[in-house]
Amino acid sequence: MPSGSGEAQAKAVCDAVNNWGVQDHVIAMSFDTTSSNTGRLNGACVLIEQTLKKNLLYLACRHHMYELVIGAVISTCLGQSSGPEVLLFKRFQTQWHFLDQGNYQDASSDEIVTNSLREVKESVVSFIRDQLDKVQPRDDYRELLELTLFFLGETTARGVRFMTPGAMHQARWMSKVLYSLKIWMFRSQFHLTPREEKGLRDICIFIVYLYVKVWITCPNAITAPATDLQFLKDLINYEVIHPEISKTATKKFLNHLWYLSEELVGLALFDEDVDTEVKRAIIQRINNSNESEEQPVKKAQVNPKLIRDQSLENFASKKSQNLFRLFRIPVDLLGE
Repeated sequence: MPSGSGEAQAKAVCDAVNNWGVQDHVIAMSFDTTSSNTGRLNGACVLIEQTLKKNLLYLACRHHMYELVIGAVISTCLGQSSGPEVLLFKRFQTQWHFLDQGNYQDASSDEIVTNSLREVKESVVSFIRDQLDKVQPRDDYRELLELTLFFLGETTARGVRFMTPGAMHQARWMSKVLYSLKIWMFRSQFHLTPREEKGLRDICIFIVYLYVKVWITCPNAITAPATDLQFLKDLINYEVIHPEISKTATKKFLNHLWYLSEELVGLALFDEDVDTEVKRAIIQRINNSNESEEQPVKKAQVNPKLIRDQSLENFASKKSQNLFRLFRIPVDLLGE
């Protein structure tokens, strides 16, 4: 492509679609939520819809959405980095081979961490063990789960093993999560300023308290509406633990409520964990709301002051039927 602009990307995608002869079969787009993709006027998504002359579902990359949240949290706690690498993490990487890997400190070594995680520790440990036993995650995801266990004073079937810190870059938020957990656990052997130690402690508490579960499970689009709504509520309630992180993370996530849109909230009807009464309420809202000639809103807009009282049916409308139509699922399944 001549550039990475939305226009150039849209042209490349549409040329490929036309060359493959699949124009009639395209019903959705999957994308990172960068401005070149999602811009209201010149984003690739809008331009692709205009070129193909059809409404498409917007399936934003789940991991990218949640990467942006942890990125905002890390910037809040450690400050913005002026270069492509975080100097603190780079310093730790160069010192790694001088550290005694058997001498680390878990959450019990800090009273603030212990008190902050007391109510969630048992459920987080249970979740992680279930993931390791049944799902068998790979690479960075397995390392995140194991590091979280070590952080909580637990171990795994293969014992306690720390992997050598790998590549880092501003765009690799997962590596920042792994580095934060490792550095804090080895803080007795690695010099940190008081600000760095506190910042890393706050990041680690957030990772364990809220982030590890949603990060591991977020690829499942069927559960996305319920997961995102609950995560947004949890972010707001996190103000009890850390008001600044709660405010920053909530503000970031409010810009990425793609799966609470009018069209995608209907995915919750296929989510086994959503209560039957909530599903009935969604269907009732779809069937009884008025049809509008306006294009469906691709991203939900929510007032954070009201979110605690919101349920999934509040995001449904007549346009939620589009999900069924685009996937050629009979709409009469939504009958009372």
